[in-house]
Amino acid sequence: MKYYLAMLLTCCSMIAAAQSDAGKRKFGLKVGANFSTIHFKEPTEMKLRSRQGMMVAGFFSPSTRGVLGYRSEIVYSRQGFTSITDNIKTIVTNDYLLLPQFTTINISRFLQLQLGGQIGYLIKAEGKTLLQDFNMTEITNRIDYGAAGGIEIYPFKGLIIGGRYSMSFGNVYKPSAVEPWPDEPGAGRYELKSKSGVVSLFMGYRF
Repeated sequence: MKYYLAMLLTCCSMIAAAQSDAGKRKFGLKVGANFSTIHFKEPTEMKLRSRQGMMVAGFFSPSTRGVLGYRSEIVYSRQGFTSITDNIKTIVTNDYLLLPQFTTINISRFLQLQLGGQIGYLIKAEGKTLLQDFNMTEITNRIDYGAAGGIEIYPFKGLIIGGRYSMSFGNVYKPSAVEPWPDEPGAGRYELKSKSGVVSLFMGYRF
């Protein structure tokens, strides 16, 4: 059901794209910080904390004839989470290449709201404790899908200031993975049915 919701949001963005004026195209770049975490379906004894990372994005946004518009992006996103179990801290880092597709709502020439779906591809996944580093790519789902929404402010010229929240609908880890973490005292055993959530704050420029 959530997969179809993500597809519906993406299709709505495509419909908005059909109403765009291809004569005027706007390209831009954005850089910012991610504050991400993970939400497990079942309660755990772990103490979860957010993980800070970075995001770099390029986008294409045709001009529109009215209030509704369209935005297509490609984003490098570093996200993950930090957990503490039995006084052992584990830092998980997941690097994704995301392709968000947004329907945009232009409140004025200074303010824009965005809502849409996105699909992501996992580049790599790593875990780190005080004693060792370990690769988690094989037990992490390569494809992620979800929804995102945000706001952008254009104070002057091409400057962009904005924020966004994105959440995954699919499980972060593969159902067949039973013990994703190494046999390390205190490393813990993680419930596999889990979703990621990311808050992004960024600045950029429209050309």
